[in-house]
Amino acid sequence: MKLFALVSLTSLVLSITARGAIDLTPITSERVLSGVTFTELNFSDDGRRITYEAPRGWTSSGGGPSIRFFPPKLVQASATIEQTPLQEPQVFDEETLERLRFRTLASIPHGSTNASLISEQPNPVVVNNHPTYEVIVSYELCGEQFMLSVIYLNTPTTEVRFRTIARKEDFDGVHSSFRGSIYSWQWR
Repeated sequence: MKLFALVSLTSLVLSITARGAIDLTPITSERVLSGVTFTELNFSDDGRRITYEAPRGWTSSGGGPSIRFFPPKLVQASATIEQTPLQEPQVFDEETLERLRFRTLASIPHGSTNASLISEQPNPVVVNNHPTYEVIVSYELCGEQFMLSVIYLNTPTTEVRFRTIARKEDFDGVHSSFRGSIYSWQWR
């Protein structure tokens, strides 16, 4: 009887955890527009397909709960798409925004110093009519200055985070390229 209860509880936890999870394991396809070929990454969202075009020339690795992208010729820069299922829909009220500021600052690498909040912006990109919120912070690590942007996107069941990190002198270009690519994120 205890084994049955344990199996039932495990099944319940897995079903709750899987609800709303986006599988960021990419399936690559191509589309052609006016003679130009674009590489499209396809992700799965509970039976729905998400298409996304990473910035041209960027490489990627990972899958499952997150995927990471690397711009060409920059070794200390990357972008990541991560997701976490939500227990209930989350709105960008003041309490949530305070939590997102704290989480962004807390996500900088261990050993960093001089962390500070640089800017915040509601709806820097709107994805399929879902609101977003961006937090940008700076910090120092091993004598280098870095900047980190996190754009939070909330669907009714999932929090998606688009993270960009780069040395301060590279940040504007890396951030602009990755942020611009978010407009291509589409549920089909």
